[in-house]
Amino acid sequence: ESPEVILPSGGSYTILRYGASGGSAAVAYDGECRSVVAGFPFETVIDAEERDAMMKGVLGFLIK
Repeated sequence: ESPEVILPSGGSYTILRYGASGGSAAVAYDGECRSVVAGFPFETVIDAEERDAMMKGVLGFLIK
């Protein structure tokens, strides 16, 4: 299976890119509300430190 590439639109922007292709792996929106959408299941981030850093970044963005 190949990961989904998400194209930002409507004011959203890329926050994570796939290494090999450079495609947009996750996008964020910071307007009246905040949201983060990834083109892959979070549990597929195998490295615990990377997973923790990603979740910390997402939660920090959402609650700022």
